[in-house]
Amino acid sequence: TVARQMEWRDDVEQVGIFLTALTSFDAVSSLVDEIKMTRASTRILIRHHPVALLETDLTPITEKHPDVQVTLGTPLDDDILACDLVFCGNSGVALNTLGAGRPVAYYPALDSLPEDYNGFRAAKLVPGVNGWSVSLYSQLKAFYNDPAWIEVMRSYDAAYLLDRAELEADARLKLLAYFKS
Repeated sequence: TVARQMEWRDDVEQVGIFLTALTSFDAVSSLVDEIKMTRASTRILIRHHPVALLETDLTPITEKHPDVQVTLGTPLDDDILACDLVFCGNSGVALNTLGAGRPVAYYPALDSLPEDYNGFRAAKLVPGVNGWSVSLYSQLKAFYNDPAWIEVMRSYDAAYLLDRAELEADARLKLLAYFKS
């Protein structure tokens, strides 16, 4: 996937909740309720972990909120691009989401792994949150628009938002110099 600039919309229309191993059903359910309580028209997409054995039964959530969409096995890029922001627990999917130009809110309660297991919050790659708030989108915008954030992202993806042709030309020159010596 080609990296994209962080994309901001005028309003949050769809929120993603991307599940990880050891999902906490109660945290997912509470998060959906919080969002629906303050923004009833906001669509919610819950993406299961791609390993079907880790699938969490979300029937009680979809019965309470029939408009909540649950996916399993759909293309990751499609699910990411459908969302205005994504809640993640301890998952590498945060990198995919950021690279696709969507903000990530790290919500540690989503799974029972040790908090900040991947170190993304400590590295200032993603902000930690305690759930939904009406000001969350503007908080994420401030976090990801900090000029220092791009360098953090590049510590995980060295080519993030850099010109691919220039990177390839530079690599070609370095390889040629190596083989000539």
